[in-house]
Amino acid sequence: MLNMNLYLSIVYIILIAKFFYPFTIRYFGFPELPPFTIQFLIFGLFVIIYLTKYINNKNFVITNSIFNRYKYSILLFVVVILISSVVNNNNILLVLKSIFDYDLIYLLLFLAVIELGLDELAQEQFVKFIYALIFLQIPVVVFQYFIIGYSDADSISGTIASMNVGGTGIMAILMTFLLSFVISLILLRGLTIARLILVLSATIPVIIGGARISLLLFPFTIFSTIFSFFIFNRNIKLKTIIKVTIIFIIFSISFVFIFIEIIPQTKFAKFIDYNTISSIKNIEKYDSSNDYKESRIQGYYLLFNEVFKSNTNVLLGMGNDVITQSKSAGTKNLKFSFLYDRPDAMMLLASTGIIGLGLIIAILLLCIPTLIKYVHHESSVFMKVVNYSFIPITFNVIISLFYTLTWSSHIGLIYWILLAILFQRIYVLRQIDILKNTIPIMGKPVVAST
Repeated sequence: MLNMNLYLSIVYIILIAKFFYPFTIRYFGFPELPPFTIQFLIFGLFVIIYLTKYINNKNFVITNSIFNRYKYSILLFVVVILISSVVNNNNILLVLKSIFDYDLIYLLLFLAVIELGLDELAQEQFVKFIYALIFLQIPVVVFQYFIIGYSDADSISGTIASMNVGGTGIMAILMTFLLSFVISLILLRGLTIARLILVLSATIPVIIGGARISLLLFPFTIFSTIFSFFIFNRNIKLKTIIKVTIIFIIFSISFVFIFIEIIPQTKFAKFIDYNTISSIKNIEKYDSSNDYKESRIQGYYLLFNEVFKSNTNVLLGMGNDVITQSKSAGTKNLKFSFLYDRPDAMMLLASTGIIGLGLIIAILLLCIPTLIKYVHHESSVFMKVVNYSFIPITFNVIISLFYTLTWSSHIGLIYWILLAILFQRIYVLRQIDILKNTIPIMGKPVVAST
């Protein structure tokens, strides 16, 4: 119990440091954390947990047949990284640095958290803490915009980024996490004024921050959450369908009205160029400019037509030191400099090619069959809400790979911790199913708790 509490405290420290330390740098003048501070905390936690369980000869959750595919998929991803790096004669030290800092760090945290053995109460408290961190961004963003009066969209990034580091894209994705959770809660527990206000509040950071990705992801999140809920609840009542329809209509009208009628008439317009988002053609024109630093479409064109030199590069990329070198190459070398501050998908394509990016997407999709299988066994309403919301979250993470830094940002951190908690719960449910099938149960029925 002591070890479990210690390990859990370390995970809390990691979350708090990731979400709040940039805020202290920005407003209180705290010094930057030493390089790799968070990474070393995660790596140390991973090593200690697995060594302790091995020494004490305890069962590993991740060796369970349900979760073995994660272990082997992650191992395969590492093999692809190493093969790509060897083929391209990469600097092995830079490759290891990139793996440690970018590719594997939150996967290691996922493997560590899944072995914590938390009880149901601790799991729920942990998940509530995570969503509280996301919700906290809303009042902070309001304070930054209306009270402090920041004039740059990237400066309005809540607690997650210092002054000169953009975070509005990350903020938009995190708000879809909150949106999906609240929609799932409404579907299961009913519509209230407070929950409706919370749904609408999730739009505030993306509107103030001018995150265009929200125009796609917010409607998609509502549709995918409702669809996910209907898939698992075929006996849905007409009353619930009416409530869901009302939610979607209110949200859609409000969101479209704000973007079309309010923003162009206010100072919000300096964050969101209405002319750009007014049509698909304008968006395509904006994102196909000749400046690859501003254009994602142009960036992918540049990657496949001017940076990749062979079919091997297309399949396996240029090796993982391309990520590390891109941070210091300046504009001297097109191969490296174009990657600076690019979306995750472009970095993954450049370093590990189509095979590497495909593996990442496959790893993200691995959870869905397991979540679908075990949600019907769940006795906790709260964990059902988390489960229903997680499938839309997964698709949002995949989409956001092509838009912003996802894999090694706050998005990846939250995603893998939430999935680890869900898998802990699923492991317990599976053990109970095994127990029911092997031991006659008399008297009070077994419930799904740890």
